[in-house]
Amino acid sequence: MVLHAERDLKKPMDLRLWLVRKSHKRAIVAVAHKMIRLIFLMLTRRQPYIDQAIDYAAMSAKKNAPRWIKQLKTIGRWPTSKPAAAVH
Repeated sequence: MVLHAERDLKKPMDLRLWLVRKSHKRAIVAVAHKMIRLIFLMLTRRQPYIDQAIDYAAMSAKKNAPRWIKQLKTIGRWPTSKPAAAVH
């Protein structure tokens, strides 16, 4: 069974679409109401909001890479830039 709020949340939340059919104040209230329904569903299901347009793994790697590299250098696991010896 699909909840009414869940079905509506799959549609895009674009203020411009509502402005065509409603007054400015009613469109703002409609967007706020849709956001409240989304927040309520997330809280009741205990699920975090995940934006499909954002690559969270890449953001995390970019933010944490300097710290990871520093730790690897500290414990001696970061590769050095010494040239390899020639094998005969």
